[in-house]
Amino acid sequence: MGVCPYCCRRWEAGTNTIKAGDQARLVDWLGRQRVRAKSDLGPSPRLVVCYEAGYDDFWLARLLLNKGIETVVFDPASFLKPLPRSLGQG
Repeated sequence: MGVCPYCCRRWEAGTNTIKAGDQARLVDWLGRQRVRAKSDLGPSPRLVVCYEAGYDDFWLARLLLNKGIETVVFDPASFLKPLPRSLGQG
Protein backbone atom coordinates (compact mmCIF):
# COMPACT_ATOMS: atom_id res chain seq x y z
CA MET A 1 0.00 0.00 0.00
CA GLY A 2 1.37 3.40 -0.88
CA VAL A 3 0.61 6.29 1.44
CA CYS A 4 1.24 9.94 0.77
CA PRO A 5 1.46 12.57 3.50
CA TYR A 6 0.67 16.10 2.48
CA CYS A 7 1.52 19.24 4.40
CA CYS A 8 -0.38 22.28 3.19
CA ARG A 9 2.15 24.77 4.53
CA ARG A 10 5.10 23.37 2.63
CA TRP A 11 3.14 22.30 -0.47
CA GLU A 12 4.94 19.02 -0.70
CA ALA A 13 4.00 15.38 -0.80
CA GLY A 14 6.01 12.27 -0.11
CA THR A 15 5.39 8.57 -0.36
CA ASN A 16 5.92 5.65 1.96
CA THR A 17 5.28 1.99 1.17
CA ILE A 18 3.76 -0.24 3.81
CA LYS A 19 3.43 -3.97 3.25
CA ALA A 20 -0.17 -5.07 2.67
CA GLY A 21 -1.82 -6.19 5.88
CA ASP A 22 0.71 -4.50 8.18
CA GLN A 23 -1.94 -2.69 10.20
CA ALA A 24 0.30 -1.90 13.16
CA ARG A 25 2.91 -0.21 10.96
CA LEU A 26 0.24 1.84 9.16
CA VAL A 27 -1.33 3.08 12.40
CA ASP A 28 2.12 3.82 13.85
CA TRP A 29 3.15 5.71 10.72
CA LEU A 30 -0.04 7.78 10.77
CA GLY A 31 0.62 8.62 14.42
CA ARG A 32 4.11 9.84 13.53
CA GLN A 33 2.65 11.98 10.73
CA ARG A 34 0.21 13.52 13.20
CA VAL A 35 3.11 14.41 15.55
CA ARG A 36 5.04 15.88 12.61
CA ALA A 37 2.03 17.94 11.56
CA LYS A 38 1.61 19.27 15.10
CA SER A 39 5.21 20.50 15.09
CA ASP A 40 4.75 22.11 11.65
CA LEU A 41 1.22 23.49 11.95
CA GLY A 42 0.46 23.91 15.63
CA PRO A 43 -1.42 22.03 18.31
CA SER A 44 -4.53 20.84 16.48
CA PRO A 45 -3.97 19.70 12.90
CA ARG A 46 -6.69 17.56 11.39
CA LEU A 47 -5.59 14.12 10.18
CA VAL A 48 -7.91 12.68 7.55
CA VAL A 49 -7.25 9.53 5.56
CA CYS A 50 -8.98 9.34 2.15
CA TYR A 51 -8.87 6.42 -0.22
CA GLU A 52 -10.78 4.71 -2.99
CA ALA A 53 -12.29 1.42 -1.87
CA GLY A 54 -12.80 -1.70 -3.87
CA TYR A 55 -15.33 -4.38 -3.02
CA ASP A 56 -13.60 -5.57 0.18
CA ASP A 57 -11.68 -2.46 1.26
CA PHE A 58 -13.96 -1.14 3.98
CA TRP A 59 -12.06 -3.10 6.67
CA LEU A 60 -9.40 -0.38 6.51
CA ALA A 61 -11.94 2.36 7.29
CA ARG A 62 -13.23 0.36 10.27
CA LEU A 63 -9.67 -0.14 11.55
CA LEU A 64 -8.76 3.54 11.24
CA LEU A 65 -12.04 4.78 12.73
CA ASN A 66 -11.55 2.44 15.70
CA LYS A 67 -8.11 4.03 16.20
CA GLY A 68 -9.66 7.53 16.21
CA ILE A 69 -8.47 8.46 12.71
CA GLU A 70 -11.00 10.34 10.58
CA THR A 71 -11.51 8.37 7.38
CA VAL A 72 -13.26 9.13 4.08
CA VAL A 73 -13.87 6.29 1.64
CA PHE A 74 -14.57 7.01 -2.00
CA ASP A 75 -16.73 4.51 -3.85
CA PRO A 76 -15.63 4.63 -7.51
CA ALA A 77 -19.07 3.50 -8.68
CA SER A 78 -20.57 6.63 -7.12
CA PHE A 79 -18.41 9.15 -8.97
CA LEU A 80 -20.28 11.38 -11.38
CA LYS A 81 -19.66 10.40 -14.94
CA PRO A 82 -20.56 12.38 -18.04
CA LEU A 83 -23.44 11.07 -20.08
CA PRO A 84 -22.58 9.61 -23.45
CA ARG A 85 -23.33 12.08 -26.26
CA SER A 86 -26.24 9.98 -27.51
CA LEU A 87 -27.99 10.18 -24.12
CA GLY A 88 -27.18 13.82 -23.47
CA GLN A 89 -28.79 15.16 -26.65
CA GLY A 90 -32.53 15.69 -26.80
